Amino acid sequence: MPQLGQSNLLLVRVRNYGDEPLDNVRLTLGYEGQNKPEGTLRLPANDFVIDSVYLPIRQGGNGQATLSITDFPVKFDDTYYLTFRTTDRVRVLNIDADGTPDRNLAAALTLSVFTPTFTSVQNIDYGTLSEQELVC
Repeated sequence: MPQLGQSNLLLVRVRNYGDEPLDNVRLTLGYEGQNKPEGTLRLPANDFVIDSVYLPIRQGGNGQATLSITDFPVKFDDTYYLTFRTTDRVRVLNIDADGTPDRNLAAALTLSVFTPTFTSVQNIDYGTLSEQELVC
C-alpha cells in the first residue's frame, strides 16, 4: 500500500517485443496534473528492462497516476494507468492461535504506519474484517 508523505518506489518493467533494439525510449510519470520525465531507456530486442520511479504522495485517499513511454511510431500501448488508495495508517488484524502474536511480527507492527489489533482464533469478530487493510 502506498504511504502518504513518502516517495513510494515503483518498479517498472518495459518490454520490447521487436527484433530491433530501441534506444532513447522516454519514461514519464504523470501525477497530480504534471508530467515528470523519469529518464530514457535502452530496450534490447526481444527483452525487457526494469527501472525505478518514485511517486511522492502528498494527499490521502484515492489517487491516479500514469506511466508513459514514447516509442514512435507505435502509440496505442504507450500509457499504463495506475489507481491507488493511501492512508496515513494501515489497519492490521493479527490472528493467532492464542492471541499472542509472534514477537517478530509484533515488533514490525509497532512501526508508526500500522494500527494493529491482536486476537485469537476463538475471538475473531467477523463483522470487522472488512475494516482491515491486512489480515495476518
